[in-house]
Amino acid sequence: MLPKNKRLNLGKKEGYSIFSSSLSKSFKTTHFKIFYRKAKVFKTAVIIPKKNVQKAVLRNKLKRKIYGIIEENEDVDIKVSLVLFLRRKDSNLEELNQEIRRIFKKINEKSNF
Repeated sequence: MLPKNKRLNLGKKEGYSIFSSSLSKSFKTTHFKIFYRKAKVFKTAVIIPKKNVQKAVLRNKLKRKIYGIIEENEDVDIKVSLVLFLRRKDSNLEELNQEIRRIFKKINEKSNF
């Protein structure tokens, strides 16, 4: 599980501003819609809609697994606030792991915005 100081609180101004700011960028992949903006330190949030996974227990379990994948792949030094919005419910953990690596690589390439 990702430490609390690396998780983005969407209820606070810093987290909510990712969706409304003109400084933020977004793109889509097969499993996620990603919102990100430049920040002083790396922070992330994972959103899993109830529409995709109805049971809260399963949503939280999937969030914990995704946070674990992010923690494993965190060696890339990117300084962004990142929100991962899960688009598909039929997700294999290995596919998610590969996709998160690609997301980090893509953001790292675009990090000079």
